[in-house]
Amino acid sequence: MPTPLLHPSWSVDGWMANGRDDDGTEWIVERDDGWWRAPGVRGQSSDRVGYHGAYSDVQQWATPRVVTLAGWCQARTEEAADRAVDRFGALLRSGARELVVTEPVRTKRSLVRREADPQLVRTGPRQFDWQIVLVADDPIRYGDPVLASTGLPMPGGGLDWEAGLGAVMRTNLARNTVGVASSVPWTAYNAGSAVTSEVYSTVIPGLDARRALARATCTTAGTIGLRQPVLRVVGGQQYSAALWARCTAARSAQLEMRWTDSAGGFVSSTASAPVALAAGTWTRLELTALAPGTATGLLVCPLALSAAPGDLLDATALLVERGATLGGYFDGSSAGGYWSGEPWGSVSHDAPVGLDWESGGGLDWGTPASNGSMALINMGTAEVWPVYTITGPATQPRLYLPSTGETLLYSGTLAAADTLVIDSHPHRQSAWLNGVAERFLLQADWWAVPPTSTATTVAFASEDTGPTAATATASVSPGWW
Repeated sequence: MPTPLLHPSWSVDGWMANGRDDDGTEWIVERDDGWWRAPGVRGQSSDRVGYHGAYSDVQQWATPRVVTLAGWCQARTEEAADRAVDRFGALLRSGARELVVTEPVRTKRSLVRREADPQLVRTGPRQFDWQIVLVADDPIRYGDPVLASTGLPMPGGGLDWEAGLGAVMRTNLARNTVGVASSVPWTAYNAGSAVTSEVYSTVIPGLDARRALARATCTTAGTIGLRQPVLRVVGGQQYSAALWARCTAARSAQLEMRWTDSAGGFVSSTASAPVALAAGTWTRLELTALAPGTATGLLVCPLALSAAPGDLLDATALLVERGATLGGYFDGSSAGGYWSGEPWGSVSHDAPVGLDWESGGGLDWGTPASNGSMALINMGTAEVWPVYTITGPATQPRLYLPSTGETLLYSGTLAAADTLVIDSHPHRQSAWLNGVAERFLLQADWWAVPPTSTATTVAFASEDTGPTAATATASVSPGWW
């Protein structure tokens, strides 16, 4: 398997540029063109008669993306150089393949084909210059897919006086745990921090491989950070907080708890000991502290110390629990988890909620077992088209947008072992049952997920008279021009 040497690295069809292959041959890029800039646009126009200007199409479409890579290659032996020449000449001979570009922060992908034969010029027995031209018919650059799932709408079980006896329910007091758009946004710690939301694809041990995050960009040298508010704090009790953080530069980091009173005024703060963050590496920050007697609220603040302008501090997977012990991370979207209200805007529990005698709101009837909807977010700059997977059993399953009524309706019946995959991309727009037979949708109002931090809600329903175990999953790859 090739080993990356520099960023960005370019991988396609088993070959890597800015990397070292299995023979120890190094492929270095000296010039890349077409990947970083937006693609061109196409349209038609005709001159206006009797006045300035022209008539043109209202819709402007993007042209295919053409990517040119050029550089040099150094092999360890003449035999390795000959093998490198053979491999380079065979690239993409069998058709289009996925180009994976590992950038300093994100990894992006594009399906490419070869535009012309690769060019090689020998400069020595073990060296040569090379060039390859790639064409992406779909000019959008895609990030790693983000998954969202739901079952069919299913009511909760109401009050249960016995089922929870002896069970220990955990509550994550953090509401917007991963930095998505919600009514409880992450805010800047100080004037030197500019806050945005992003999607990352780095695997964090024990967490999902792909999540959203809150990001602070350093605009003024010094300490930068983020803030997330926590309510329902009781003075005199211990609270524990943890999250994952990373910085684009090697910096020291801290986790700070800033206690507030009922008027929102500052009471006091507690900070963890500084922790060294390796550049680009996720590190877990933890802190346990005793709430002052007058505290009713809390701001959890990840900080990067001595940051330089342009440094990026990312934070995600925030967990806040009452007590001195922290368990594993969860939120309302985790397996078995439940939001107490608005997704990403309310506290979450690791089990269905029964009676709540403490919050002051009276009896808690819990949440529905499933509300039958998914929140899809595209944090890129170009609209993208999800791939939906429906598993049975379900009668005439459908996906629809509650906001507009647009619908994807399959007229058949899915057995428990059946899987229906619906690809909504304009280049494909197809439905496949069990990966073999193409099926036509009775209603196909295709829709895209726009580039925005506001979620697109997609609902799942069927014609079944009672609840079934059917599920729907959406795979959304954020897209960039």
